[in-house]
Amino acid sequence: MKIDWKDAITRALLGQLVGALVRFAFGASGILIVWIISGQVWPAVKDLGAPLGIFVASGGSILINHMLNLNSHFRCRYDKVDFKFEMIEKEITYERNERGVLTYRRRYKVKALTSDLEGFMDKFLWTGAVEAPLPQSVNNDIVRNVRKLDRPGIWVYFSVDFHQALKKGEEVEFELIQVVNDADMKSRPFFSTSIDEPTRRLVLTLKLPEALTVNQCHREMARGIESYFSFYTERQSVRNGYYQWVIKKPRLYHHYRIFWTWPQAAPRRTANRARSGGQANGAQNAD
Repeated sequence: MKIDWKDAITRALLGQLVGALVRFAFGASGILIVWIISGQVWPAVKDLGAPLGIFVASGGSILINHMLNLNSHFRCRYDKVDFKFEMIEKEITYERNERGVLTYRRRYKVKALTSDLEGFMDKFLWTGAVEAPLPQSVNNDIVRNVRKLDRPGIWVYFSVDFHQALKKGEEVEFELIQVVNDADMKSRPFFSTSIDEPTRRLVLTLKLPEALTVNQCHREMARGIESYFSFYTERQSVRNGYYQWVIKKPRLYHHYRIFWTWPQAAPRRTANRARSGGQANGAQNAD
């Protein structure tokens, strides 16, 4: 579908201009009305007519602006959520070796916002040809078990169960790992995460073999993983197969993604290496 960007930008600017004119009209009329009333009805405060009018009209303008935004279908409104965790830091690492084995790491540092929290819930979506295993814990002294949750949808939901329930204000750090053989390179070249809890710091790290000659990638922020248009997309250089994106205070209910393009000959070279090395074609669990 071809998009007329000039028309879209013009419509957006006109919408903003009309909204500003409406708010100005309300504010100006409020100042005029209060000025007249303060000068004729209350002569005792005649000298305060202008300051009083400006004060009242400004407050009225702010209230009207809030009501217009509240009832506008162009504004996004979320119901209040009682979050159970604050994400101090979340780090995701996408690492692939020359044999096509993909290692996907998630490191979490979370703070409990309420007491008696026995576990943490997350999700993943794998786009490869073989089935990906559930994440496995690296911190067995903190994580007792990782189990799949039966929920509808395209996602695989899982629960990270702790050995001990967390108290309010308590912080824990743990890491999960998934290892999958993706030598045929059927999975799509991207990885991403959604911000479902208040998060202080997000780190996305890409590690690829230099032999794949991936020299650039793109990073973007969108409303959600299903969004066709992103809020912004930036091209970044990949040096020696490595790129890292650090986001301080990522926006709640937004989606952050890194994606790239495989060179045309890369899938064939990787598949040949896997066959010559005797790699099994299937998912591998990390013990």
